Amino acid sequence: MSQVPHGGRVLEGSVLVRPSCREEWIQSMGELVLLCNEAVARAKRREIQKGGAAAKKAKRCEADGSGGKPLSLEYIADRLDVDSPLNGYMLRTNEGNLLQGFVTTTNFTTWQRHFRWDSNHPEVSLEGGVGHAVDDDGSLSAELNQCLFDGNPDSEGVVWPNIAEVSLLGALGGGKPLLQLAIEEMEKHSSPYTHAVLQATHNSIAFYERMGFVRVGAVCAAPAEQDEMPASPSQQTQDRQQWITSPFEWYTTKKPNETPRDVAKQFGVSFADLMFLNKKMYEALVGSSKLKTGTQLQVPKQVGLEPQRKLWHVASNNQTPREIAAVYHLEVRDVVSMNKHLKGISANAKLLKGTRVRLAIDEADLGLEWKEFAHWTFPDDVQE
Repeated sequence: MSQVPHGGRVLEGSVLVRPSCREEWIQSMGELVLLCNEAVARAKRREIQKGGAAAKKAKRCEADGSGGKPLSLEYIADRLDVDSPLNGYMLRTNEGNLLQGFVTTTNFTTWQRHFRWDSNHPEVSLEGGVGHAVDDDGSLSAELNQCLFDGNPDSEGVVWPNIAEVSLLGALGGGKPLLQLAIEEMEKHSSPYTHAVLQATHNSIAFYERMGFVRVGAVCAAPAEQDEMPASPSQQTQDRQQWITSPFEWYTTKKPNETPRDVAKQFGVSFADLMFLNKKMYEALVGSSKLKTGTQLQVPKQVGLEPQRKLWHVASNNQTPREIAAVYHLEVRDVVSMNKHLKGISANAKLLKGTRVRLAIDEADLGLEWKEFAHWTFPDDVQE
């Protein structure tokens, strides 16, 4: 890999290859891993060549192992095995067919029964600051929460078909045009995607922000521990079979020979979204399927774009609960009561900048222990 030439922004001397199947990706797995290792090694050498503080930091990180780490074999193998669909490109040299870069995309999928996008949750740390693109007001997380989802978290996962995920990206130069190509495909009129997300390593955050990505928060939860008798085997089986679905309404066909396209047009919803929700019940369903009278279909419920009820407020420096209560027309005693977890909270307490103050209790939070969502991790991963 040390002999592979730099890809460059214009990709001169390189060719784009689009693997036609999963097996082609799996056969190239060894190359993908070696490329990631080489990319990190070259980045360290560049920092050392700069001299000064950058070189000292690079040497210190190399010595204590705190520097950027390449994508691991386990991570790459899991993504190539699990991602569905698995789309993407490889960048190779015209001469020698040497791998210079790769990018893969798929549908965003979660395996949590309780999950939501929430940039303002107190468990979320976006590490904002000057120059960083952060979803400070929670508007982006509110948009993402309105997206369609459906699936079983105990088996194939909960799929968000309108949210694309950039699951793998590695390059010896050429990373920007590879990612741009993937984004352009997501933005095509025929694409189902409205948003794109990814899990960035610490060293890659600046690159993705330059490409237009904004840091957004998400949380997941498990039921709080309770002193109850364990569920019976039949109950556990029933729980495993439960699907999680975004808001929808049932429609029962009123006359024979109605088709899914007719129903989608009648409700003014996306035909693709309607098909997505109902394929689990009717595997042979197609747009022109003639349905019997009384057939039930799940129709996506259109959710307005109005902001969700604000549950949290991010305090400015020295702002008090009394001042916050006045902004939202709340009783100050209620604001203080909901934030007893804040040490020394009182009506006139001066809060530090960035303190998250609860404004309301969401029923979805009751009986659940929420934590910051980590999309794809392994037991030995260090959480930052």
